[in-house]
Amino acid sequence: MNASGGSLRLQSAWIGSKILNLPSDLGTRNGSLGFTLVEALVAMVVVGLVSLIAFPRFQEAMATTNLRGARTKVASLYVKTRTVAIESSRTATLRVEGGSVYVIAQPRRKPGVGTIDTITPVENLSTQFGVSISPTIDVRVAPTGVGLDAATLVLTKGSHVDTVSISRLGQVVK
Repeated sequence: MNASGGSLRLQSAWIGSKILNLPSDLGTRNGSLGFTLVEALVAMVVVGLVSLIAFPRFQEAMATTNLRGARTKVASLYVKTRTVAIESSRTATLRVEGGSVYVIAQPRRKPGVGTIDTITPVENLSTQFGVSISPTIDVRVAPTGVGLDAATLVLTKGSHVDTVSISRLGQVVK
């Protein structure tokens, strides 16, 4: 025993279970740790049932979110088309081809070959959102900012469908 009595307390705690005849495996069943096979199987069945209920709802929510994102992207690209037409005083076009959407303007002002300038990079909505767009169409905007064409674009992802309507006055209805 030392002056502080610390080692005596440690020793008594260590051999306390032997003195009181307590089992050394308190909190375990028959000296084993972990779960039984039945408990593990029940837990797996419960997790499986919860995932069967939640997975279809999750897929539906993801499809709705992807359609909304694609719809917003198309609307913002149309606004970009109007802005380019007004700022550059030339006809700008929102071009929709398959799953790709981009803005072009004519006549060409950048150096290069051809008669049109590609203003924005091609946005592939099929890759970004898994959405297909129909029909293939060009929506033109005059240098005054007034639309020359009206369009209704149909966005599809699986069984989910959404539309973006663009009026000749430049109003985008989602």
